[in-house]
Amino acid sequence: MSDTFYHIRHTAHYKYPAEARSAYGRLTIIPRDGGGQNLFGSHLLMDPWPSRENTRPDYHRNTCTYVQFDQPHTELRIQAESIVRVSRKSPDPERLPKVTWEAAAQAVRSVLSPEGMVHVGNETAALAVAESRLASPLVDLNDDLRKFAISSFAPGRSLVDIVLDLAERLSQNFTLTPLTPTISSGMHRALRTGEGTVKDLAHLFIGCLRSMGLAARYLTGYVYSGGAGHVHSWVALWVPSGGWVHIDPSTGRLVDHSYVVLGWGRDTWDVIPLRGVVFGDRVGIRPDVQVQMEELDSSSAEERSIELRTALAPGRV
Repeated sequence: MSDTFYHIRHTAHYKYPAEARSAYGRLTIIPRDGGGQNLFGSHLLMDPWPSRENTRPDYHRNTCTYVQFDQPHTELRIQAESIVRVSRKSPDPERLPKVTWEAAAQAVRSVLSPEGMVHVGNETAALAVAESRLASPLVDLNDDLRKFAISSFAPGRSLVDIVLDLAERLSQNFTLTPLTPTISSGMHRALRTGEGTVKDLAHLFIGCLRSMGLAARYLTGYVYSGGAGHVHSWVALWVPSGGWVHIDPSTGRLVDHSYVVLGWGRDTWDVIPLRGVVFGDRVGIRPDVQVQMEELDSSSAEERSIELRTALAPGRV
């Protein structure tokens, strides 16, 4: 299969009932470059334009734009346009390393040792694996998660078989609900009620894997389906000598070229696309968020990427 090209436009419109005196925030709405995808071009527009703006990689090397608005305003429009080439293919489970889940858990525990680092190559990669087996703000580890996961973890079973079985269980037995503001109890509520958002399902999947000693991280981005794109969440599992394998627990399948990664982290708090604080009276509202995603041919992608790379900045929506 040839590479897939996407034109993505991510917009957010905040309209406050009263004047916002000031605001600051972090935007993670420019896709990552690398890991099965390449960012051909991007351009960020805001109205009003912030008093201060700085784009730099965060701890996880996601592209983040930090903004501060000193001027009073009643509306804020943010728009990011990107052209992305996706070369990611859904891996063949039969070609992934044949390692048991117990051996994988042992490799995670020893990844920072000289012997364990053989699986990852360098200390930075080893640290990324080690921290991905720990609890995080939205993924605490407890016996309830382990009890739910354990039926997939037969002794000596292949890690890949286990993960696909667990993802299939989640996709078949949980009902997806519309996205809502992130809450710390979302994962446990989903486990208790059998329903939740894609974020809750991803956190639940991560919690199950980490509770068994495996390393898993949270991803946010876009998925293109049925001729349209939308914001989505999924999971990456570390496989010794196989790297990070992406799985979508909402479908029970391995991720392919239909997905575009914005960023990854321990859980959704690390990679919320739009996060910030607004100072004023009656300004606690949710933005109107729209995502437009269009598949392009290679020549159109090149033309549009040149337009974005040569666009003047700063810009207004």
